[in-house]
This record gives sequence, C-alpha cells and structure tokens, in this order.
Amino acid sequence: MRAAREGVAELEVAAPVRAARSITVRRPIEEVFQFLADPSRLASWDGVALDPGWTTVPAAEIGAQYEYEIDRDGRRQLVTSEVIAYEPPSRLGWFSYAGAWREITRITLERDGDSTVICLRRLRVDAEPCVEPTATELDRLLVALRDELERGLPPVEGWA
Repeated sequence: MRAAREGVAELEVAAPVRAARSITVRRPIEEVFQFLADPSRLASWDGVALDPGWTTVPAAEIGAQYEYEIDRDGRRQLVTSEVIAYEPPSRLGWFSYAGAWREITRITLERDGDSTVICLRRLRVDAEPCVEPTATELDRLLVALRDELERGLPPVEGWA
C-alpha cells in the first residue's frame, strides 16, 4: 500500500481539485473533527457507505485503514480507505479505492466562534469512466453532514 500512497501524492499535486465546497455547522470544531474521524459515523451522512469500520490498529492516524461496502448496480463492492491526513482538530484526509476506482477526500475545519466551517474536497484519480465528484454532490453531502451534526439543535432562522 505504501507505493500506492506515494503515487497518490504525486497525482494529487499534478491533478486539479475536481470539486470543493464549504458549509458552517453549529458545533465546536473538536466535536466535528471527532465525528468525521470516526468511520462508523460515515454511513449517517455519506449515503452510500454500508457497515464502515476500522481494519487496522491503532485507528485514527496516518496510514490507518477502514473498509465499508457500497451498493453498485445491485452488487455490494468493498471500498478500502487509508488515512492520509490527520491533524486534530483541523485537517483530515483519506484515499479510497475499489477496483479501478480511486478518490482522495480532504476535509479542513476552521473555527468560527462556536461553529465550524467545513471545507470538503474530492479528487478522482482513476481512469474508470464514471461521474466526477461535482459541487452539487458535495453540497448534498455537506447538508447531510450538517443535519446529522446539528440533530436535536433548535433551528436557526436564516441558516441555509
């Protein structure tokens, strides 16, 4: 896996970011980081991850791996993700792959008073013909993430 990770670093520098979006959530940065660093929480906002969990110990550090399944055309496919950035409480990243599909996800967090600004970036680095990550898709993910993090909080008028 080390060689693949080094190859990803080269691709990441050379390839443009395909999509990047931000949203503000009414939760402290430490809580948001802890939530995002736990792959068992992925299914609650990603919408496609089934049964995610760590496959390495120790978990939650650079090089750690987790797996989950996705339903792809009626078939379950195993996705493996490796943590490539872990800087509490401001930066997370992982490289995910399944078959020929490869994707890098980067998340940066910024404190905004009692809230947190989440910036989500996704970069496809494979040659498999399928839909590139789009701003619309990232918006959907971020709204689902915000809704999950803010579940139980009273609504705030004027927040989109």
